Amino acid sequence: MLTTRFTELVGCTVPLQLAGMGELGSPRLAAAVSVAGGLGMIGLSGWPTQAVIKRLDETRHFTSRPFGANFIVPSLIDEVTKKPDPEVAGSVEASQAT
Repeated sequence: MLTTRFTELVGCTVPLQLAGMGELGSPRLAAAVSVAGGLGMIGLSGWPTQAVIKRLDETRHFTSRPFGANFIVPSLIDEVTKKPDPEVAGSVEASQAT
């Protein structure tokens, strides 16, 4: 085990983080990286709130190790209203609450 500030901060045993890859950052891939000791990441940008909850639950089904959620920040703002998109905001809230 290699201890670094990163491993201490996120609770993993290997100082590696899976890059956020949109839809390719699946629950199974994130869980596999976490099980191997790194920090798995699931892509959640643009997903509706219920889909975010499902993907988080699915990831938890595959691992009890830490993993993260990846959101692309520009997609949080509705281009017409210039305010946070309510559906995306709900997705971010769901990822923090579960």
